[in-house]
Amino acid sequence: MRSVRIARDADTSPDVLEQLAAHYRPSVRKVVASNPNTPAAVLTALVRDDNRTVRRAAAWNPNTPAAALTILSADTDQAVRVRVARIRNLPASALKTLAGDSSWQVRVRVARNRNTPVAVLTTLAADEYWYVRMAVAKHPNTPSRVLTKLADDTYRDVRIAALTALTQHTRRPIGHFQLLRERRWPWLS
Repeated sequence: MRSVRIARDADTSPDVLEQLAAHYRPSVRKVVASNPNTPAAVLTALVRDDNRTVRRAAAWNPNTPAAALTILSADTDQAVRVRVARIRNLPASALKTLAGDSSWQVRVRVARNRNTPVAVLTTLAADEYWYVRMAVAKHPNTPSRVLTKLADDTYRDVRIAALTALTQHTRRPIGHFQLLRERRWPWLS
């Protein structure tokens, strides 16, 4: 299809991309949303598109403005929210919103995002899903006090991740956590 080919071309002008963003076919709008030359105003409009594949493409575009990403953080489609949670330059307010998402897959992506604020990581450390807690334990910005709590988690993988992170935070060998081992994990001895 000619319109898709034009929308995909890196040399297509922003004016043409703006016209193609109103195309009746979602496949064309999706390609426009993923084109790095698409203007920010057009991307902001595309995050409100009725078609979820268009919104997903806009979420991956590195030029999508922060305000548009914040809109996408409340999207009805889980796959859109998962993509948004992975974006490194996502505003802290959007990360905070996504941390309360009903989908554990979204919350895991928030816990893995390098820009997630410490307060959000602390909240996610008490998540009902062990996989979210393990992602918090593996996050480089998780404070030692949170890791110490996670080192006493009911799930073995969370405990191991927390103990490993504690050794990296404190630069001490796991032997430093003898008290934790004796208390709960004789298999670590």
